Amino acid sequence: MLTRLDHLVILVRDLDFAAAGYERLGFAVTPGGEHADGLTRNALIPFEDGSYFELVSFLNPEDTRDNVWGWRTFLPHEGLIDYCVASDDMAAEHPNGVTGISRLEIAASDAKEAAASLTALIGRSSDTGTPMQLGDCSLSPVTAEREDEARRLETRGSGPLTVDLVGETPGRALALDPLLTHGVGIRLPPRSSEG
Repeated sequence: MLTRLDHLVILVRDLDFAAAGYERLGFAVTPGGEHADGLTRNALIPFEDGSYFELVSFLNPEDTRDNVWGWRTFLPHEGLIDYCVASDDMAAEHPNGVTGISRLEIAASDAKEAAASLTALIGRSSDTGTPMQLGDCSLSPVTAEREDEARRLETRGSGPLTVDLVGETPGRALALDPLLTHGVGIRLPPRSSEG
């Protein structure tokens, strides 16, 4: 069932100019990124209730290609062009029982330095060596003690390494096949109680 408005899409010609305008209006604008189609990029204006404005612009206004939502047809006009709603039956969409993210391991050459950076980022201190909470997710800096950590640091430097999910998955804890996850280390939790 649809439960709430998730976000509103606002098409703009110049994303940086529009973001600056919203900031002048007193909104906190978070830089987004380029969409996977390579045609658009965004910035977000999140609200406390979980809804947000998504400011979107085409990377090349002269390009005639359109995205899957058909937003180019609105150009050269700017303004509110789309919306997205949230649903309360998201659990029904994942047959494996996953309901969210419980832990993110972050590979770092110096775990203490990474913990200090995360502390500054989230605005909360934590005992050295213990995970930091960000909502329902714990952030855990780890050093190159395992092969996957060492490979991550060698090839891509510090950054996200492994994700633990939360939910009621059948059986025991399971690490998903990295070929199917495209190199992402994802672990599914075991069912909390065996029936």
